[in-house]
Amino acid sequence: MLCAVEDVLRPYFDDIALASILPEKDRKQVGPDTTRLVSSGYRYLLLLAVPLCILFWPLRKIRPVRNTLAQLPLLKDIAAADAVADLSGIAFVDGRGIPLLYYNVAVALPAFFFGTPVYKLSQAMGPFRGRLNAFAAKWTLRRCATVAARGNMSLMHLKQLGIANAQFCPDTSFALQIDESVKRAAQDHIKSQSGFTNDGPLIVCSPSAVVLAHCKDAGVDMVSVLTDTFASLIASGNRVAMLPHSIDSGIRKNDDHSVARRIQQSLRERGYSVPILDPSGNPRLARALVGQSAVFIASRFHSMIAALSQSIPVVTVGWSHKYAEAAEPFGMSEFTMDYSQLTSERLISMLSEMLIRRDKLHDQMKLVSADVSAKATDGIKLVVGGA
Repeated sequence: MLCAVEDVLRPYFDDIALASILPEKDRKQVGPDTTRLVSSGYRYLLLLAVPLCILFWPLRKIRPVRNTLAQLPLLKDIAAADAVADLSGIAFVDGRGIPLLYYNVAVALPAFFFGTPVYKLSQAMGPFRGRLNAFAAKWTLRRCATVAARGNMSLMHLKQLGIANAQFCPDTSFALQIDESVKRAAQDHIKSQSGFTNDGPLIVCSPSAVVLAHCKDAGVDMVSVLTDTFASLIASGNRVAMLPHSIDSGIRKNDDHSVARRIQQSLRERGYSVPILDPSGNPRLARALVGQSAVFIASRFHSMIAALSQSIPVVTVGWSHKYAEAAEPFGMSEFTMDYSQLTSERLISMLSEMLIRRDKLHDQMKLVSADVSAKATDGIKLVVGGA
C-alpha cells in the first residue's frame, strides 16, 4: 500500500512523511530520496502522544496549547502536514478487541487535534453491531475528510452506521506499478531458487499466520491440509512454491515465513521438495513473483490483491468479508472460502477446476483489472483534491 501511495502522490507533494510503528522494517521499503520516515513506535503513539491529545482535547483550539504539543516528535509532523492519509487496511471490525479498537482511533486522533484533514484510504470496515465499536467508528469516521470502503459490504456497513461521506474505492495496492526489470528479476529468482525439474504449471501459495491461528481455533489443521494439497498437485505434474507475503518475525501474526517452513518440513518428510521464494521485503518483487504463477493460492490479503491485479486466477482462504468483496469484481468469489471450510479435498477441487479454466478466467479478469487499477489511483488522489 505504501509503495502504491508513493507512486501516485509523489508528483503532487514535495514532502511525504511515513509515520511508522515499525520504522526499521519500513525503512527498507521506502525510497531513501523520496519518503521521509517519522518514527511512531506504537508505545509512544498509544501511551504518550494520543493520551496527551485526549487530555488537552477541550483546549485544542487554544494556540499556546496546540503549539506546545506540536513540539513533540510525530505530533510536530502531523501539525505541519497538509493531509494525513490513513493506510490501516482494515479498521473498526467487531470482535477484534479493545487494543485494536483504541489503535483504530489513535491513528487519526492527533490529526483531529491539530485540524489536519484525515483521508481514510481504501479499507475494510464493519460490521458495527457492537456498541463500543459503533460509537468509536462513528466518532472517528465522521471527522474524516474522506472515508473509502474497499468493497460493497464495507460500504453497506458504513452507510448503515450513518457515514454520509463514505465511498467505494478499490484497495490502494491495486495502484502499485512494477516495471519489466522487476518482472525479469522475478523470473530469474524462480529459476535460481526453485530447483524445479519439470515445466508443469506453477502454483504459488502465500500462507498466512493469521489464517493459521483462525484454523487452529476452529480445529482445522492448515499445515496438514496444505501438505496434502501440495503433494497431490506435485504428483499431478504441477510445480509448487510458497511465497511468504509478510515476514516480520518480530510479530507472530505477521510471521508467514515460519508457517511456510512448517509446511516445507512436512512435505520433506513425505519426500517432496517445495521451495520458499524470498522477495527480501521488496513489495514490487513480491508482486512480480506472484505474477509468474499459473494460478495462485492466497490466505494473506495483499497476496490476493497481487494476483488479482495481474489477472492471475486465485483461490483464497480468508477470515473476513474483506477477501470476498475484493475478489468479487474479478469473478473470483466462487474460488473464495472461509478458513472454517478448508479441506484438502475442497482446495484440490477448486484448483483443478481453475487449472482447466485458467485461460478463460485470466481473460475475464483482464477485462476489469485496468479499470480497478485506475479507480484505486483515483482513490489515492482524493488526498490531492483536499490538501
